Amino acid sequence: MMAAFDTNRDTRAFIPWLSSQGFKLALRYYTALPSKKRLSRAEAQALVRAGFALGAVYQDRGTQAAHFGLDQGRTAGANALRYAREEIHQPRDSGIYFSIDFDVSKAELKDRIVPHFRALREALTETGQQRPGYRIGAYGSGLALKTLLDAGLIELAWLSMSMGFRESKAFFRSNRWNLHQKLEVKNVATPAGKFSYDPNEVSSAGAGEFSIELPPAPMARARVNARSGLLLRAGPGREFDKLASLALGTAVYVLGYDDDWAKVDLQGDGVVDGFCHAGFLAVEAP
Repeated sequence: MMAAFDTNRDTRAFIPWLSSQGFKLALRYYTALPSKKRLSRAEAQALVRAGFALGAVYQDRGTQAAHFGLDQGRTAGANALRYAREEIHQPRDSGIYFSIDFDVSKAELKDRIVPHFRALREALTETGQQRPGYRIGAYGSGLALKTLLDAGLIELAWLSMSMGFRESKAFFRSNRWNLHQKLEVKNVATPAGKFSYDPNEVSSAGAGEFSIELPPAPMARARVNARSGLLLRAGPGREFDKLASLALGTAVYVLGYDDDWAKVDLQGDGVVDGFCHAGFLAVEAP
């Protein structure tokens, strides 16, 4: 079973430690508010590069019934769609959870929460599409999750750690949840400083997690450092054909290595032009 955590802070400095603890899924925030808790594209790339899957939860406030309704739902859906698509480049058909961070009553569900989720579903459905581009989930109590699932307004259910909330214990036993949040672990000492997070259990059905495409690895610029010049060959070895002789000081871009041989690009356009012996290249500082 995949080990997951959620946190409201930037994880980049803590990624080696989180990986050493066996976590594979990082659940992080989207929000339209100026906030340090918001997942950035740079952090998302760092997590994916380290082998983590990503999960997204949208929350501006969400701590009382007044934060929900038709207008708030439209705004939340539009903001989440924009951030997922334009900033994070989250792939379609993965999940976005929306937080209901209080013990909502049946009346509040009927009057505020259900209309909110109807409106955000509409906002997440792009022009010309029949359904939302992302799988909609909710974070909250058992009562909230059961109501929204039964109404067909969400596909993914994230059960809050607050098991005293209405119907949470029964919902946990129902196994309809995708994520079950455990009690917070506070101020753990790590090599990068103290870190607080919530561990989560992930169901066998998954949690709508996703990955993102990473940009190509940056190219290292180097110069030929052989007085008599350096041969460019068709492959990583002296048995390969000679393609050219590169004069002392010629600039190349190193795209990778094969043992003692550097794969080089002469134009800086990411296309391989051949191989040179790496011992005769002086790599410039970034």
